[in-house]
Amino acid sequence: MAVFWVTGAPGTAALMMSLAMLSFPLAQGRDTPELYVYQRRSDCYEFNGTHRYLERYIYNREVYVQFDSAVGVFVAVTELGLQTAKNWNIQREFLELRQSAVDTVCRHIYELDKGFTLKRRVPPKVNVSPSKKEALQSHSLLICHVTDFYPGHIQVR
Repeated sequence: MAVFWVTGAPGTAALMMSLAMLSFPLAQGRDTPELYVYQRRSDCYEFNGTHRYLERYIYNREVYVQFDSAVGVFVAVTELGLQTAKNWNIQREFLELRQSAVDTVCRHIYELDKGFTLKRRVPPKVNVSPSKKEALQSHSLLICHVTDFYPGHIQVR
């Protein structure tokens, strides 16, 4: 059993713990390639005023442990993530930092971006032309082409 004393940011502790877990006998059950990819991805979602924070830890394109603010704890996705999730869930400060990310990260970014996205209004460019390039008759069909407007979900009828 190894005991780590890490000073600095909680992210440093998470990285050290992840690397330590990769040396765990369970992780050594398969050959570690000479070149490998370790990623941490954080995503914020907003739907009908509800914010959600998702943090995923990925080893060689496979999510092995993740934190979902809707669940409130780290959850192992693969066998490799079992020990990692268990260790991270008992670290109170590390877990509270992730739980508070909905307010400190997601809602903060949402408020900053709201003016550029949700409140953005761009008038459409409208081009009306006859369907045929012949002399206009009383029963001509007109084509209305509308482009370059925001938000895009608006339907022009």
